[in-house]
Formats: sequence, structure tokens, C-alpha cells
Amino acid sequence: METPRNHARSRISRRDTPLEFWLCAVLALFLFWLAYRAGFEPAAAASSFGVAVRDPADLFYVFVKADRDLASALAVLALLVYGDRRALGLLIAAATVEPI
Repeated sequence: METPRNHARSRISRRDTPLEFWLCAVLALFLFWLAYRAGFEPAAAASSFGVAVRDPADLFYVFVKADRDLASALAVLALLVYGDRRALGLLIAAATVEPI
């Protein structure tokens, strides 16, 4: 069981860990941008992924990616705001192996 002192160490604050805090904030903003681009400019997003789309009906996968990016951004932002360093680290670690 975690003591209050150990729990305080696992929390993110701007004063104690500015680099980690801001890197995670940039990650969340980048994921929001990817979700926006895939949701509102699907053909351009598909082209930037390196996938040529001939039929607009084939863009469904871009909307799935937009939804995934939005959910990931919200999860990172929520853990960042809550300040749970361990959960945020586990989420980012799991997300790095997600494409495999």
C-alpha cells in the first residue's frame, strides 16, 4: 500500500518535473492536431500517411485513426492534469507498442 509520501512522489507538478510535464503536454497537443487533421481533412491526412486514396469511400480508416488519436490525447491530458506519473508512463509505454 502506498504511503502519502510515496504517492506525492508519483504526482507530476510543473515545479518538480517541468521537462516531463511539458513533453507530455506537447504529446497531447500533437495527438489533438492529428485527430483534427484526420477528422476534418481526411484526404490530406491519408496522403501525408503515404496512402494514396482513389475513392473517398476508402477514407473510413482515417476516421478510425482520428478517433483513436482523440481518445489517446484525452487520456494523456487527463492523466497529466490529474498528475499520476506512473499511470501516464504506463499509458505512453503501452501506446508505443500499440502499432506492433
